[in-house]
Amino acid sequence: TAMLGLNPDGTVKDDEASQTWQEMVSDLRFRQALMYAIDAEEVSDTIYSGLATSNPYYECTHDTEKANALLDEMGAVDADGDGYRETPSGKKFQWQMWLTEGNDHKSFAELYAEYWRELGLNVDIYVTEESLLNASMNANEIPMRIFYCNGPSFWPFLDWGINIWAPMYNAWFTAGGESADGELLEPTEEVKEFYHLVNSMMQVDANTAANVITPECCQFIADNLYIILPILNCPSAISYSRDLGNVPTGGTNITHTMNFDMERLFFVNPEAH
Repeated sequence: TAMLGLNPDGTVKDDEASQTWQEMVSDLRFRQALMYAIDAEEVSDTIYSGLATSNPYYECTHDTEKANALLDEMGAVDADGDGYRETPSGKKFQWQMWLTEGNDHKSFAELYAEYWRELGLNVDIYVTEESLLNASMNANEIPMRIFYCNGPSFWPFLDWGINIWAPMYNAWFTAGGESADGELLEPTEEVKEFYHLVNSMMQVDANTAANVITPECCQFIADNLYIILPILNCPSAISYSRDLGNVPTGGTNITHTMNFDMERLFFVNPEAH
């Protein structure tokens, strides 16, 4: 599933682009405006022929009236009449949405950019190769990124993208948390609670992890909008040899299933191999 990772971890660099991004993204109303402007049904129709489903945790309903009202309320208005909103402090505001080349991310990006430009927001799409994107992410230079992430159905992966939407917070956790170097950026208390909630999945039974903790994690992310995930259950085409037996043909992603259960497969005509 392709999703948007926003970087609101509080790091402000010296350049104005970083400062204006943090001024805007640190306000929940901005993140809510981005969500309301997206049309989940159109995204599904355009990219997946209507076969994906809208994510019930997000109100991606293309409600531009509500989105514009939130931006106006926070003071992000077009003060100079150039067609784009400035930050509440009056600075020019423009940001880049990063993505890697060679996948369908650009299709998502073009739709999202179109929705947000309707609101008077100045967003550009930046396509680069994977190694440069990862190096920039680790250096905390990416304000927003489109990336693939496992949906809630695959909770055992513990894949909630914290290294993408908060790389500096993630560095603190990776370094040992409370025992980490004092120069690392310590997360907010709510992000710490979320991190511990995710890790607690491995300490409970599967039913509790899937049906109690996973919905709590989904709700936390949706309430705070560190990630915007408009659609779920995105279909993909899988090809395999006709001589391969016992391949699952329905349900969750086949490739993920095969990662955990390869022993179920067999050759129908083993002598041919």
